[in-house]
Amino acid sequence: MDFAGGPLALLAKDARVVPVISASRGRVEITSARPLASIQGYRAMFDLVPDDSEEPIELRMYLSLDDEPLTETWLYQYSPPGMADRKLYNS
Repeated sequence: MDFAGGPLALLAKDARVVPVISASRGRVEITSARPLASIQGYRAMFDLVPDDSEEPIELRMYLSLDDEPLTETWLYQYSPPGMADRKLYNS
């Protein structure tokens, strides 16, 4: 997810911006937020490991600096594939 606007363009290049991510089910792993000069903002990334359910997963994410929100909250409803169609890369 790319975030731009507001105070993001004014931050120092070494600012410790972190993504704050929640999922209604499953696990969120390997999170990062990195400066993206082409948009004068940040790109946030994460891995989602769904549980065994095929029900939709509610995702929320925003960027934070020193425990203070920097951005609006991104909301997304992810529908995981059926169990037969899932591939595990780390077993």
